[in-house]
Amino acid sequence: MTSLQKIEKWINKQGYTLHWGREDCVLWDEKIVSITSTLSRKYKLYSLLHEVGHVILYSKDYMKNYKSVNTGENIDHRHAQSLVFRVKKIDEEMSAWKRGYSLSKKLGIRISRKAYDKYAAKFIFTYIKAVADTTASYHKYDSKNARKP
Repeated sequence: MTSLQKIEKWINKQGYTLHWGREDCVLWDEKIVSITSTLSRKYKLYSLLHEVGHVILYSKDYMKNYKSVNTGENIDHRHAQSLVFRVKKIDEEMSAWKRGYSLSKKLGIRISRKAYDKYAAKFIFTYIKAVADTTASYHKYDSKNARKP
């Protein structure tokens, strides 16, 4: 069984479906984990682990730990301008990368930690830039809110 198949099997056990599409996201209402189909195999794996990290976070006291993120993304977009929202959003994204890596170990998937961290860092920096721009709405960067729980 390939690494991607192992993760897909795990996703299915959580009640989600894996979809190869145009963007990396979790569609909460449809219970779909979507990954960009044009990525290289390695980056599909890394992106899938990250998105699965969001699924793990959502299943483990998400509202307790990330209530501010949920409020800013789903209830009151004005709250997305708050510093609390911005810090929690970075924490959520970084935690999803960490949880994804931990799942790879749990499933016996061997990946280069260095390469995974380098790929994650590229995206984490985009999150940091998005939340650091206090002159613009965070939703300018995340207009689809695909990861909303």
